[in-house]
Amino acid sequence: MRARRLLLIDYNPDDIMLVTRALRKQSGWQYEIDLAYTSEEGIRAAAAKRYDCILTDYNFPGISGMELYIRLASCCPATPIIVLTGQVDQAIAARLIKQGAQDYINKGAMSSEKLHQLICDAIAGKNNDVNSAAPGKEEYDVLVVDDNEDDVEFYIRGLSKLDPGYRFSHVNSGQAALKVIDMRPPDCVLLDYCLPGANGLDVLNRILMLRPHLPVIILTGQGSETIAVESIKRGAENYMVKAQFSPELLHRNIREAVSLKRLENALAAKEHELETKNRELNKTNAFLDMVLDIMPGYFFVKDENFKLLRANAQFIALYPDKSKDKIIGYTTVEDYTEEDARAFLENDCLAFKHGKHETNETILFPNGEQRTLFTQKKRFTDEDGQHFLMGIASDVTEREALISQLQKSNADLEEFAYIASHDLKSPLNGIRKLVSWIHDDYREQLPAEVQEYFSLINSRAERMARLLEDLLEYSRIGSRLTAPETIQLHDMVADVHQINDGHANFTVHVPQVEVVMPRIGLQIVLVNLLSNTIKHHDTGKGHIRLLLNQAPGGYQLEYKDDGPGIAAQYHHKVFNMFQTLRPRDEVEGSGMGLAVVKKVVEHYQGHICLNNCADGVHFSIFWPYSTTEGAARENGNGI
Repeated sequence: MRARRLLLIDYNPDDIMLVTRALRKQSGWQYEIDLAYTSEEGIRAAAAKRYDCILTDYNFPGISGMELYIRLASCCPATPIIVLTGQVDQAIAARLIKQGAQDYINKGAMSSEKLHQLICDAIAGKNNDVNSAAPGKEEYDVLVVDDNEDDVEFYIRGLSKLDPGYRFSHVNSGQAALKVIDMRPPDCVLLDYCLPGANGLDVLNRILMLRPHLPVIILTGQGSETIAVESIKRGAENYMVKAQFSPELLHRNIREAVSLKRLENALAAKEHELETKNRELNKTNAFLDMVLDIMPGYFFVKDENFKLLRANAQFIALYPDKSKDKIIGYTTVEDYTEEDARAFLENDCLAFKHGKHETNETILFPNGEQRTLFTQKKRFTDEDGQHFLMGIASDVTEREALISQLQKSNADLEEFAYIASHDLKSPLNGIRKLVSWIHDDYREQLPAEVQEYFSLINSRAERMARLLEDLLEYSRIGSRLTAPETIQLHDMVADVHQINDGHANFTVHVPQVEVVMPRIGLQIVLVNLLSNTIKHHDTGKGHIRLLLNQAPGGYQLEYKDDGPGIAAQYHHKVFNMFQTLRPRDEVEGSGMGLAVVKKVVEHYQGHICLNNCADGVHFSIFWPYSTTEGAARENGNGI
């Protein structure tokens, strides 16, 4: 059995018996009631003990019911107080509620059940006031705009009993309401239709102009269908007649109005957010379209069914005007035969299958023009797992034509150099033989001066033969160069060095390292550098050093000798064809050695330069890694 301790303050024995008998009839509850027969006695008892609820009569000799209530509330503010009265006076009741009384009851209408329920509600209501921030309760800020204090108190009392989550503010004029709404908008407005000096509908208009999404419920003392319709038309959420007032109905209308407006506000915010994002998206798309349209090539995106989803202006411009409405959303091969369509889409299939594909392809444009395109296609996947194909095509018709012309010119030039050197060698060999025969047959009969002339002729013929050989070698560089392979640098230099006459008088210092380089190309470079040193050395013997370092993207070769060197004013000439810095009568040579070296190095995208130094020559050569070796070094697998 649940127990409650009450304080009953009343001087009338009949009323005391009425209350105590009514409470003792409640099954399941045990009411422990302390009695106080005077107001002072009651105040002392309330201050001395903690009660679950206080019941006090409104009428006491020598003190007003309102004063008694105020003194009780001040000494025990956490205890709910219910006022007992023998008068049916709503004004008195409203003032008590306004001061904070939990409720009141008319003794003449009191029953056991009613009194018990009133006490239960009073205790629960007081607890809710103390724990007003309890989780799970929805709170409503309600502004009541009404000049009738009694009506206001009944709204507040009725709604507070139904839901402790209400917070009320009250003004008695439309102007005051607008100020409150402007400073701190409530969740809902209860607006009396009849206000002093103002029409409720006019106030409604001004409220909604200030806060369009604020729910307003019109309250009126007289039912009028015209007013109701006009209120709803002007934006009120609902319309209620005071005479038909029910706290439950008002509570339901407030909740529905607030929920509806909150939903409308959320929807409006989402719509605004969506509009903002759409504007941003449209701006981004417009910028992307602008970028794509100024691209010099052709851009397009296709789906897995080969339908075009997007294309830039250059791509669209390929098609005649009558066909431009059948590009986006179409494969553009709808009118092809099955075989032709399959051939047209073959590269798209390869790109979808392998992830990417690039090729030079000759395309017959819709305008009848045949062009060569370099097309790169790449597959990509969106967040939903759908595959698409992006393609970028560049018109390389003129470039391919130029490459073809250059290839033909190079082939013609190589053929010319070969034929020229071959055809010139035949008469030159004939001249050399005739001179040799004359010299052998008539050497004893010829004066010394003539024999010297014959020696000069033979020397010039040898020089011409060497020049023709070097010219032929130079023309064949591009076709003779091979792919990279693993080479022991020290062993290769030793083998190449022995080819040159006079090599025994020169010592070559080379590190024992392994490199990946084209064998024939490296041999040509080394032969010419070593030969150049041996031929031009001023003492006929010396030292040659070849150093190798790793550089970003390739090898750095440093070639040094201890010869006479090359004067700085001739540095810009050393790599020119047929360029010799000493007379050929002193040093035999075609003047093409360093030109050949430069051509070979540049063939492999490298470069060579002659450095300034105090003695000897110092060539720096950068030789890029091969494609496969570069990838291996990036992965940490390089030598």
